[in-house]
Formats: sequence, C-alpha cells, structure tokens
Amino acid sequence: MPGGMLTCQRFFFFIFFVLVCTLAARLDVKLNFSKITFWFATYVVFALLNRFAQTETINAHQLSVMVSSYIFPLIFLFLIDNLYFDEKDLNLLIKILTIVAIGTFVASFIQATIDPFFYKGIQPTAEKTILSEMERIYGFGEISRNYSIYRGMRLNNHGIAMICLTVLFSWLYCSKKNVIYLIIVGLLIFSGFVTYSRYVWLGIFLAVISVFYFGYRKRWIVALGLLSFCSVLVVHLYYPQFVTSGFVEQRILSETYKSRINDPILYLTEFFPHKPFFGYGIGSDEHTEFTKHHSVLHSMWFNVMFRNGIIGLSFLIVFLYHIYKRGKQIYEVTGNPLFIIFVLIYIIINFTASYTELDFYGYYFILLLMSIHYQLYVVDVCRAERNAGEAKKPVPHLPDNA
Repeated sequence: MPGGMLTCQRFFFFIFFVLVCTLAARLDVKLNFSKITFWFATYVVFALLNRFAQTETINAHQLSVMVSSYIFPLIFLFLIDNLYFDEKDLNLLIKILTIVAIGTFVASFIQATIDPFFYKGIQPTAEKTILSEMERIYGFGEISRNYSIYRGMRLNNHGIAMICLTVLFSWLYCSKKNVIYLIIVGLLIFSGFVTYSRYVWLGIFLAVISVFYFGYRKRWIVALGLLSFCSVLVVHLYYPQFVTSGFVEQRILSETYKSRINDPILYLTEFFPHKPFFGYGIGSDEHTEFTKHHSVLHSMWFNVMFRNGIIGLSFLIVFLYHIYKRGKQIYEVTGNPLFIIFVLIYIIINFTASYTELDFYGYYFILLLMSIHYQLYVVDVCRAERNAGEAKKPVPHLPDNA
C-alpha cells in the first residue's frame, strides 16, 4: 500500500493519540496507571530494549509488528484505565458483540457450506485463486480453514475472537437465563468447529465447561453432556466430508503434535543454556538456527523465554497475575467468573500455541469488559460504601467555648 494511505490501523493509532493528548491536557484529572498497565509496560520496555540490544538491524516490517504488538495494546490499556464508564456503555458493548457473534456465525456458515471465499476482508478485489493459495498453506485436503468475518485481520484473530465470545455469551446465559444467549453459544460452537483449528476447539470446550461449572456447580455435568451432544451431532453431519477429504488422517490423527513436545526439548537442551536470562531478543521464528528444525516454537511460554528469557517471562507472568487478581475481585463482588476463566484459558491454549501479544480483537474487548466491570462494580461500589460509612459517623460534640 502507498506509504501515505490512511489505513484502519493508522486511523485507530491517530484516535488513540488524540485521546491520550486530551487526557494529558486535562490537568484537573488524575491519570490512573493500574498495575496491569504498569507490568505490561515493563514487559514492553524490556522486550524492546532487549531486542535493540541483541539485534543489529530492524527493518520497517519488524518495526511495524513491534508497534502493533506492544505499543498499540499499551495505549489501549492506558486509555481504559482513564475513561469513565456507566451501565449504558456496558449494555451497548454487549449489543455490539451480539451483532459480531451473529455475523461470525453467518459468515462461517456460508464459508463452510456455500462459498469458502465469501467475504475477502481487506482484499475485496483478490481472485479466489490468490486466496486459495494463501489459505492452502494453512488448510488441508478439500477443507479450508474458515476465517469468518475476520479474514484480512492478523492470523488467528478469528480463533481468539470466537473463544472470547463463547466465554462471554456462555456467562450471559448462565446469569440472565436468556435463551437467546444460549442460541448464540451454539452458533459460536459451530463457527469455532469449522475453523478446523485444534486450539479453537480446545478453547471453546474449556470456555463452555468452565462457565457452566461456575454457573451451575451442582449441574455442570449437564453442560458437559450438552456440549458432547452438540459435538457428536456436528461430527455426524460432517463425517462424510471428513472421510473424503482426509480430515481425520491429516488433522486429528496426524503427528503434528510431536512438534509441541520435541521443540521445547530442543530449545531447553540446545538454546536455553546459552541465554537463559535475557533470551535471544527475537522470536524462534526469526532465529535462523532454530528454523532449521521447525518454523516456530508452538508454545507461548517457551517462545517468550526464547525471545526474552526468564526475566521477560517473569514480567509477563506478573502482568497475567494482576489480570487474574482484578478478575477475582470482580468475581467476589458480582459472582462473574468471566475474567478468571479468560486468564485460565489464555494460559492453557498457549501451551499449544503462541499468542502472547494482546493485539487481538478478542483480547481487546475482554479487557474492555473487565475495565467496565471493575469500575462499575468494584471501584464505584467500594467508593459508595466508604462514603456511606463516613456519613454514618457520629458528629463529635463540641464544647460551648470551642
């Protein structure tokens, strides 16, 4: 694209910049810098300095990736720390995400049953042959991964979004008992299934089971049975396509899982001993020696250690701990386990995948939801209780000559 073109990403960078400048100009407002933002900023600064210290040159593409992966999420976290929300904002966000969830299903259904290349994202004029070649790399046989409405965004945005949406609407059903939300969960399960990505399957399974466990602790086994029934039904409907396409052999029974075991062993034995504390400053996919064995370490934890060593991993763990801590505070006040479950799923799926950056659509709206819930139901409630307690304090009797 031309260097001066106002892309969507640059537009949002501009909006964020204006909002930050506006907040900074309001000297009467005390800017907040939560521990979540502080520790992510610490991780970002360390990662950037570590890379610059260990890498002689950084090209324009690498710089762009670093900005979108680190700076963009950092500004986002700072903004949601300093914006004021009310109940209307929460309700509006839920309505928007409802439309997104339904749109996700519609596009996934059409791509899975009618036209695999329905909706071309940022490439509306691209020929199907071009998209087919792009997706053939990540597809197999006659089955292509379905990216739904997220085609054209960075890779794996579709999977992360579907997992996060499933967590959200599963809890909305448990808390509000609205059958519409249950239907949306079913639509998202279908959408996630036809991505043919194993981490998406795992994430959605964990999302539904975890939420229903918190919502129906005495009847969570019913949720397990319901999810199993839906899974069996979908597999039954698509079984003929699986057999003719070689899906079972190439996807389920393939030996690609071995790289999840062998690569960490390779890293720990051949690479970790040389740079245990600071790592190599770059990801495993950029290291020429490692890529001779495999394209990338398919584990977030080991990939972070490869890039930033034990020190960088420690910063990231502390950052995740503070997200969990805030989620626990929200759970204790409201009974909403959404954000605790988010952290647990984040940890688990990243043992088999590597999605450390926050620059994913799903992560953004979950963090925004957490900020709104924390402000409305923890900060504001505590402040109201504190003010009420101070108002009830007896006024001290003053002597007549005071």
